[in-house]
Amino acid sequence: MKDPMFLDFLNKDINILLETWKGGSEDFKIEGYNIISKVRKKTKKAKRHSGGIIVMIKKQFYKGITYLKDATSSQNRLWLKLDKYFFGLKQDLYLCAVYIPPFSSAHYDSDLENLENEISSFSIEGQIILIGDFNSRTAMKADYIENDSDEINNFDGIDLLPESYITDIDIRRVNQDSTLNTLGNKLLELCSSSRLRILNGRFLGDSLGYFTYMCNTGFSTVDYAIASESLLPEVKYFKTNDFTYLSDHVQINLYMNCSIISDTCMKKCLDEKRWHLIKSYKWTELSSSKLIDVLSTENVKKEILDLEMEHFDSNKLGVDGATEKLTKILQTIAENTCKVISKPTKKKKKKIKQVWDLGLKEATSLDCRPDLEHIKKTFRMSSVIAIVGGLGCLLLLIVVWPTTMIASGVLNNTEFNIWVTVGQVWAYLAALFIIVVPLITEGIDIAKTYNENTKVHSEISVDKRRSTMNIKTVSVKTSKSKGKYKERSTR
Repeated sequence: MKDPMFLDFLNKDINILLETWKGGSEDFKIEGYNIISKVRKKTKKAKRHSGGIIVMIKKQFYKGITYLKDATSSQNRLWLKLDKYFFGLKQDLYLCAVYIPPFSSAHYDSDLENLENEISSFSIEGQIILIGDFNSRTAMKADYIENDSDEINNFDGIDLLPESYITDIDIRRVNQDSTLNTLGNKLLELCSSSRLRILNGRFLGDSLGYFTYMCNTGFSTVDYAIASESLLPEVKYFKTNDFTYLSDHVQINLYMNCSIISDTCMKKCLDEKRWHLIKSYKWTELSSSKLIDVLSTENVKKEILDLEMEHFDSNKLGVDGATEKLTKILQTIAENTCKVISKPTKKKKKKIKQVWDLGLKEATSLDCRPDLEHIKKTFRMSSVIAIVGGLGCLLLLIVVWPTTMIASGVLNNTEFNIWVTVGQVWAYLAALFIIVVPLITEGIDIAKTYNENTKVHSEISVDKRRSTMNIKTVSVKTSKSKGKYKERSTR
């Protein structure tokens, strides 16, 4: 359990272990996974347990999977149901972890025949995936009806097969194991009758049909992943790993496309702010007659019949699925019979910040380029007005006021009250420091602020351009170093 290679192999979303020889012990635990297991009963003469199946499921996916405990009485198979709503599939997916004992083994009990019966019952409700050790050597024999066509099935102008019959498609399969044994023939017949297809030797990752088992007599292919033919477009790729010291079987990996909706996304979809998107309907005088017509249409009849025939599990996912289907039916009927009332949405008015409420740095960062030059001119004019006003007041106090006093003879009058003169001097100094100096200082500060902020803004723009170029360079190097050739946008 502490082997690093073994733990690295178990980093998949769903892991299936076969022939575990596990008894009733509960010691097998791995952090982040939920465990489902099946134990083969130990015979009285046996010294140890044999067989055994363990399925490890990541906790975030466990709530979308149901263990079908009563699906089979065999100790060599374990059935799981993957919910179509949780995984974003077209149909429910029935996954079976399979171990078929050798045909000559005492543990073999018509396993393939019983498996076919189980597949027949589940294929009505969804799609099938089988994965495990089948002890079946299939060579390159077809797992479908070869040269199947509508013309052959139409004999003497009479259709011998039902209208629902779908002809098999020739899909080439490669297999390095050229041997065909008894169980191999039985497995191929099962695939042909159940419209299942072997994935080995057909997909990227195992396009050459590599061996999966090694023993002292040689190599063979006995481990398979088998899926419904309708599920093949959803298979991303199938991979056969290399042999290791961990087992005489290789690990096989199946990767499928799905669209899992997280709890966060579900909460966003049902956010209170989005309830205004739900339509309202008003019953009118013509609605009763329209309702009769709509309920008589084939589409609505089919939807109602499908809802009645479909089986929903007695859990949260089942209730959600039934609710969704019923809501769609009611919405279809309402849209064709009632008047749709759209709810008015209140738009919040955006507060527009005035230029004088902003600093220069914040103002220049706004995405309002047409007004940017006007803002700059405003700051320049403010500084000029402050400085010119201060200098004007200074000129008034130094030149105009004394000249006026001399012209009026006040300063030449020896009888002029000295206390009045002292008061006027104090008024002169007060005006100088209260009016002139602050105006000049304010003008200089505005000019400095404008220059500094303009410089900072230009430096930020340059830095942004440089950082963007660096990101592009790193992305390209990283992509090439990993062998991935993907275009990445850095806009």
